[in-house]
Order: sequence, then C-alpha cells, then structure tokens
Amino acid sequence: MFKPSLLKMFALGLFASSVAQAAPLKVNTCAVTFLATGKPGFLKVNGQGADCKGTLESDAKGISGEVTVPMSKFVTGIDLRDDHMKKKYFEVEKYPNATLKITKFETSGKDGESKGPFTGTLNFHGVEKPISGTAVSKVGGGKNAIEADFTLNLDDFKLEVPTYAGVTVANKVDVKAVMETEVGAAVAAAPVKAAEPVKAAPAGKAAVKPADAKKK
Repeated sequence: MFKPSLLKMFALGLFASSVAQAAPLKVNTCAVTFLATGKPGFLKVNGQGADCKGTLESDAKGISGEVTVPMSKFVTGIDLRDDHMKKKYFEVEKYPNATLKITKFETSGKDGESKGPFTGTLNFHGVEKPISGTAVSKVGGGKNAIEADFTLNLDDFKLEVPTYAGVTVANKVDVKAVMETEVGAAVAAAPVKAAEPVKAAPAGKAAVKPADAKKK
C-alpha cells in the first residue's frame, strides 16, 4: 500500500510527464478563405487574402490552440463589394479580428496524416459561438501542415445577410484555414552582445594604460 508521500510523488510524476510531452507549434504561414453562395445559386463569392497568427500546441491527445484573423484583409475581387463587406457587414472598425479556438482535435501523435472532427469556438463580429468542423494534420520532417474546414451561420453572429447588385448571399458560409507549422519550435534566445573592440591609439601616440593614467 502506497504511503501518502509516495502517492503525491507518483501524481506529480504523471503530471510532469504529460507536460513534457506537449510541444509548441510555431505557425510559419497561414491563409484563411471563405466561400459564400449567392441567390441565385450560380454566384460564388470567394474571400481570400487573409492570414492569421496565434499559438498552437501538440501533445499525446492531439492539437489545440487559437489563431486570430484580421478581417480587413479579405478581398473578393470587386473593390466596391469589398468596401461594403468590410464596412457594412463585417464592421471591421468595431470588430477588427475574428478568433478561432481549437479545443479538441485528436491526432495519432506520429508522422503521417491524421484526419477527423474538431471542436472549438469562434469569436466573430463580437459574438462567440461553439464551432465544429473537419481538420487534417500532416506531420513529417519536423513540419506540420494543418487544414481546418467549418461552416458558419451568419445569423448566429448577428450579421445582416449581405446583398450586392441584387444578389443575396446565403446564410451559410464555408471557411477554410490552412497553416504550415514547425513542430517543437522554440523561441530563439536573444543574441549576446559582443564586447566593443579597444580602439587603436592614433599613429605616433602610445596607448595610455590605466596605471599610467593614475600617475598623472
């Protein structure tokens, strides 16, 4: 039978082991796009050009973390439509960013491909809602490519359904985030400042030593 002290040591050992297995994922590149279907249905509005930044973490249970997307960077190919989208619908001055938080995405924890559902939350247009979708993780050579796809309802985030040139956008919008991450990348330490070199004495003059200076 374990003594209380041994039980504490055992529990601490398990905790330390789980922490040691977690590895940060440095996001090197990121691209976020959306696809909205118009009514009539032949119209497709492709939003692209937005990046993201944030922190992710990989452990034995999978991948978690969050990324933030600047909404002002989305473009659809028509300047006037983009202006309406950002000012009237996204209200980027009031809500400049959207944040996607992945709380659960199970992976194998090994090199290769893992695909499955993910769950999390999306904070968009001042509203935070649970979100779910499908994610793919491809690990190899110290790199990890991650893709996350989900569908959002504009009504859930108190967005007026966009209308442009007589065409109304459907309530459901498909979103994709593609990230290239570096497995276990640590933040580089600040470089050590090199000592300044001793300046040479002018020609014809001897350098004054500290001891000589005291004699004067």
